Parts: sequence; structure tokens; C-alpha cells
Amino acid sequence: MRTEQTKSKRMERTRYQWEQMLEQMSSAGVTLYVDNRVARPKDIAARTVRENSPYMADFIFGDAGELVQLRFDRLRR
Repeated sequence: MRTEQTKSKRMERTRYQWEQMLEQMSSAGVTLYVDNRVARPKDIAARTVRENSPYMADFIFGDAGELVQLRFDRLRR
């Protein structure tokens, strides 16, 4: 039981940190997507930060080498 609580707290902390990082990226002009749709950092963190997450990140860079999009696509089996 205690191990599950610790794991849950760790996952929540990771989700919060990931959400904050995505917020910073979004504020810097990076467009965020989940499954080909523009998404909010909170929604992305909720879907992607979990055990056995079926999402893969794809970083899209512009001509000058700057990050312009971060896309999360669900992996299909």
C-alpha cells in the first residue's frame, strides 16, 4: 500500500513538472499537439505521464533550428 502511495505521489510530481515545462514551451511559441490536434499542456501531461504511456514525442524544428512543434502521437500495436 505504501509503495503504491509513493508511486502515485511520484507520478503526480512528474506530471506537474512536465506540465510546467510544456507551459514554458507553449509560452515561447512552440505549438503542442496530441494525436494531430492542438492541445493544452495540462491535457498533454494527463495523457502522457503515466505508466505504460502509449504516446511518443516528436520534436519538429524550423529552418533556423528552433523548436516549433512538439507532437505526441499514440502508438498503435
